[in-house]
Amino acid sequence: MEPNSGINIKKSRRSIKKIQVGWLNYDNDKRRYIAVRQSRGGGTRDVNVPLGVTVELIIQTAMEFFFPDGVSPYGVLSDMEVNLANYRQQ
Repeated sequence: MEPNSGINIKKSRRSIKKIQVGWLNYDNDKRRYIAVRQSRGGGTRDVNVPLGVTVELIIQTAMEFFFPDGVSPYGVLSDMEVNLANYRQQ
């Protein structure tokens, strides 16, 4: 943020929250979700989002991180089922 941008910094901080997005991939053999490591294109990312952010925007943002150009080491995004869950996988 530029010092003379005219934006009230105190107000801006209240309208944004920091979230972490990560990728869990379902393993058919183990019948459970497994965290995808950063070396395989996963990991977690810190993202600043507006307080009124939609689920769709969070998913879209995560897909851009984990599926650049719609592809990952696990396959093509269009072949994947994508959901959003909390840290308890709910």
